[in-house]
Amino acid sequence: MRTSHVVGLTVAALVALAAVGLWVWAGREPHAAGVNTSGLSREAVPGYVAALKDQDPAARAKAADSLWKIGTYAKEATPALVAALADPDPAVRAAAARALGPASLGTRDAVPGLTAALKDDQAPVRAAAANALAEVWLEERHGPPPVGQGVARPTVDPPPEAKELHRAAVPALTVLLRDPDAKVRGRAAAALVEIAPLAGPALPDLVGVLGKDADADARLQSTLVMAGLGPAAGAGTEALAGRVRADPDVGVRLNAARALGLIKARPEAAVPALIEAYLTDPEGQVRGVCSWALGQYGPEARRAEARARAAADPAGTEPQEVRQRAARFLELLEKKLPADGAGKP
Repeated sequence: MRTSHVVGLTVAALVALAAVGLWVWAGREPHAAGVNTSGLSREAVPGYVAALKDQDPAARAKAADSLWKIGTYAKEATPALVAALADPDPAVRAAAARALGPASLGTRDAVPGLTAALKDDQAPVRAAAANALAEVWLEERHGPPPVGQGVARPTVDPPPEAKELHRAAVPALTVLLRDPDAKVRGRAAAALVEIAPLAGPALPDLVGVLGKDADADARLQSTLVMAGLGPAAGAGTEALAGRVRADPDVGVRLNAARALGLIKARPEAAVPALIEAYLTDPEGQVRGVCSWALGQYGPEARRAEARARAAADPAGTEPQEVRQRAARFLELLEKKLPADGAGKP
């Protein structure tokens, strides 16, 4: 991503927030030292697949949970887990949906079943299905995690057949943005993040989430979807600007600012919000992303000049650190966009 100002976080780090959110939400943790994990191996998978047909629903749920813990080594269990999405017990359905996230990575075999599970009448099943789709699509978009630290994870354009499955899931995920359960709303938005270029039909509901959702994760994921939509999310500019100014969650403010810089629409709403946050936000990372985002607006960044000059006035009432930030912005503005029109924007 081009930047004409210093940015507080790299795009890779920002996008990593979403992946971390998936991991934390799923509740994964390393196995503790001294704990017997012999039943959580590839060799144990056939036994758990058989247990998915046990008469006891608790045994079936435990089998699905064990397959989730085995993770990608349980790929052969994918068909049985897809079948378990129709189990009469909701705990089994939820456990099967969760397990399909890691178990079906590298395939699209579970996507139709998980898409159908988005309409389940139980919120834990809907949330687990949306989260599993996000996991599957994250790997589909970037491939397996590279070996070694600092190795870039490439972005892959999914084939047409994958995109058809994505489009088929968008309507159900859009409905879940209005779900009464906060976790469901957040996970539905997280799934849309991974197929953001196709999420345009969800934009009105994403704007609704930003405007009134009390759940910080739902708002955060919605900003990430809008960032992925880019200029096509222009209708969400006002909602993003409002979150840049006043959201109580630092991650939402930061990613809303990033989204504005990628959308680059409606500068009359975006630029005043960005300059205000750049001058006054208590978090340095938010201020850094606002500075970068202002730079993406080119000549329209001059809409912030009057506010910056008022803030930089030594005779004004602004705190010293705000006056200093305003002065730096004005210097950079003059360097990039000199009043006489010379120089590069």
